[in-house]
Amino acid sequence: MRQFHFLETRLWILYYALGFYFLDLTQAMRTELNPIQTRASIQTYYGATIRLDNPQRSQIHYQEDYQEFTRKIRRTVRHQIQNHKVAVLHLDIQDFFRSIDHARLMQVLADQALPASRLRLRYDEHTRLTIREILFLIIQRPEGLPISPQNIVSNLLSHLFLYPLDCCVRDVQMDIAPSLTFHRYVDDMFLTVQFSSEEANENIGTRMLDISTHIGEHLSSNLGLSLNPLKTRLDILASEEELMI
Repeated sequence: MRQFHFLETRLWILYYALGFYFLDLTQAMRTELNPIQTRASIQTYYGATIRLDNPQRSQIHYQEDYQEFTRKIRRTVRHQIQNHKVAVLHLDIQDFFRSIDHARLMQVLADQALPASRLRLRYDEHTRLTIREILFLIIQRPEGLPISPQNIVSNLLSHLFLYPLDCCVRDVQMDIAPSLTFHRYVDDMFLTVQFSSEEANENIGTRMLDISTHIGEHLSSNLGLSLNPLKTRLDILASEEELMI
């Protein structure tokens, strides 16, 4: 059961203004990186499409976004499973929204901004400290983001906070598992890896455990997060009918 936060109108307006500020700050780099991620079969979602260039076309569509998220996973498995086995690894982060450290968040967002964007929006040390103070005022802790129904800003900020994880998965793909695909809805994550139909399930399990361990270590050392062992699940599929997503 998640603890919801109820804020007065002025605080919500301030919090949403921060969301638009960070969206603007990171947009130029994300525009450059999105085609690279798409080509690498890394698909991420946060429940909306917010258009700064055309606000009227912005959409908040949690359900539709999640349905697209699961559709793409199923489509990927259908493609990979032809005469192969497919390992589907489901990962989730322990107490995610409450565990996002504000200082780390400020740094991760700075890393996602081009120098020109940081200069234009004056994203300097003073600004970062001020934003941390605002977040502390809202949440009364130096970590965590407020949770409430239809709160797209917390979804967006936590989505951006996990960008270093996307890069880690890309490294795993290049170094260990070329067939790997990665689908992430905020912190709900599915990795698929294609194996020979002759590969023993025990060997597949060992390979996927190595990948999971690598991701867990990256989360811990770089973002101060940990995987939730109760929500970690590995399925080794030999036919499309076995897919339970």
